[in-house]
Amino acid sequence: MKFKEIKFRSHGVDPEGVHGVVRFKNGYGLSIVRHSYSYGGSKGLYELALLKIGTLKGASQENDWDIVYNEELGYPDVRGWMSEEDVENELHKIENAPKFNEAENSEIMSFAHAVPESKS
Repeated sequence: MKFKEIKFRSHGVDPEGVHGVVRFKNGYGLSIVRHSYSYGGSKGLYELALLKIGTLKGASQENDWDIVYNEELGYPDVRGWMSEEDVENELHKIENAPKFNEAENSEIMSFAHAVPESKS
């Protein structure tokens, strides 16, 4: 995937900020942000977080993810100071990683970023 293919939306933290989520068939995804509080954001660089996709029952697909940490993939935490080229390299690496394995990804950081859709 190319950087220009990422669908960014505005980020609520900063009117100039952007946020994109890319999902992969292996169960992983990447959150890509740039805003005044992200690592490198003030320099026009991006911050990435590794995601587990499909975690919130009842959430819209757009919000159905949690941050996960995986040292083998290079994500013991979020990663900042990433150029567009760095982001493309990470997209390729995560897309081609082995399928998500709960046992290898014991640290999952759940955020209340989604509200389940009501079924009225």
